[in-house]
Amino acid sequence: MTFPTYRTTVSERQLTGEVVVTFHSTDVVVFDANTITLNSGGWQTVTTKRRMNQTADHFGLGFRVWQKNFIWYVDWDGKTLEYRDGMKLEKTVVVSPWPDCFHVVTER
Repeated sequence: MTFPTYRTTVSERQLTGEVVVTFHSTDVVVFDANTITLNSGGWQTVTTKRRMNQTADHFGLGFRVWQKNFIWYVDWDGKTLEYRDGMKLEKTVVVSPWPDCFHVVTER
């Protein structure tokens, strides 16, 4: 899959190692080996949501953002959470033969 380029950039913060996906001027997804932060910048549009989901698919982050009745939700780790700008998902190491998974650390 090719990652979309229309008004979208992917960069890495050298000091922290975070990968930043920016749509227009908003960092919609910021992630590193341990944490994912989601932010619409108040622009809860179809395209913002699409960029978040394309990022999740492209980098194998394991979340999905969707909406029902104008309310955004995040499906992830078998749970549905109401979306909040700045919400953080933190990666945890599972002591089992199963791959690592993510869980919610904070919701703002």
